[in-house]
Amino acid sequence: MRFAPKQSWSTVALAAAVALSACKSAESKGGGTPPPVAAAGAGDKIAVPGGAGDKVAVPGAPEGAPGTAAPAKGSGAVAEAGPDSSFNLTITAPTGAKAGAEAVAHVEVTPGSGYHVNEDFPTKLVIDPAEGVTVAKAEQAKDDAQIFTSKKLAFDVKLTPTKAGTFNLGGTLKFAVCTETTCDPKKRAIAIALVAQ
Repeated sequence: MRFAPKQSWSTVALAAAVALSACKSAESKGGGTPPPVAAAGAGDKIAVPGGAGDKVAVPGAPEGAPGTAAPAKGSGAVAEAGPDSSFNLTITAPTGAKAGAEAVAHVEVTPGSGYHVNEDFPTKLVIDPAEGVTVAKAEQAKDDAQIFTSKKLAFDVKLTPTKAGTFNLGGTLKFAVCTETTCDPKKRAIAIALVAQ
């Protein structure tokens, strides 16, 4: 077995010590080699938080406004344009309904601060028919309203289920609310859930 001369071993040892020292120095300064990362394939997108393409959901902000996230398709999310402070619409479904007996749902509008209900507007409530439910009056005008003042608009919707079950009725309500200088016609979808035993 042949041994290398002492000088060549010490030269190798010195070179290894210098290389090791250089590596430790680079690691302590953060200049070390980062761990390997899987490369993104063609067409892959990598989201960078706070990046130029990111959108953040802002509660109460309208859909599509700068800095807001659009609802995901199929998420069941409903996009709203933001709250309308000019009125409040309340729909109260009947309780304790029984097959063959009349039940009453209530549709009410109260104006927001600084607004009043326009009593001259051709107000109309239309309820779409649903199988298994008879509507006493599917189309109601302002003369049919239970209350029609500048402070409140209220309709009673009389429904008779022909059998037990859950029934969903839709419809539309047209009305207007005004300030001292402006008038805003409104058209809103109505949904009434009727549960009969």
